[in-house]
Amino acid sequence: MKAAYIVLCIAVGTNYCNVGASKKEKYPKGALAKLENMPFHADIWFNGVNKCGATIIDQSWVLTRARCIKNEKKIVVRTGSKYKSIDGTRHKVEKAIRHPNYNNITNDNDIALIKLKKPMKIKKIQKPISIANPSDITKKGQILIITGFRDDDSDPSSPLKYSFVSVMNRANCRKAFKRTLVSDNVFCATKGHIDACTGYSGGPAISVDKLYGIISSSDSCSHSTPGVYTRVHKYYDWIVNTTGLTF
Repeated sequence: MKAAYIVLCIAVGTNYCNVGASKKEKYPKGALAKLENMPFHADIWFNGVNKCGATIIDQSWVLTRARCIKNEKKIVVRTGSKYKSIDGTRHKVEKAIRHPNYNNITNDNDIALIKLKKPMKIKKIQKPISIANPSDITKKGQILIITGFRDDDSDPSSPLKYSFVSVMNRANCRKAFKRTLVSDNVFCATKGHIDACTGYSGGPAISVDKLYGIISSSDSCSHSTPGVYTRVHKYYDWIVNTTGLTF
């Protein structure tokens, strides 16, 4: 088991080989994450409730799924906390930008940018991660690490969790959903009984210190279907053009 864990760590990136796994905890609860090894993780709050995950990509910008953006006037971004509803820094939002081609029925182009009113302070427990560029294409068997808070856990001190997942090929992804309407803009990933839970929605899927995917949908931890992730590399130009950032 330990050897397998080390292999997964190396596949994702050596920075994650001390993420803080708990030997006692198994998925769907997930393994405990050390925040200093997951400083890119952020949360989207609505009316004082933690509703979605997000990823810090700059001092002033976070990336999440479009479906998480409902009313930007009520959105608050939180960073720098390993607890679901305790601690951390809360940031007011200047604007939220859904992808112009987002389809709320099919969830295609399920990606959004949020700009903070004031840049966050970069420190050990909150800092940006780079994003996948057009040549960083996810491949079958690629190992990713996902982070998030479970939506069905009401404990405010519930800790940030992480899991490893493996990218599936498109044929198996389509077969899992019993349909062919699996957009080229997404990929499926799972690993045995490991998958993203609903509270992870909008959160990151990381490999080798880059954001490769945004958690678009999952099956409420029941694992009857794999998780679906927005391919970040497909939106590299849109992200750069919208934010003015370089990666």
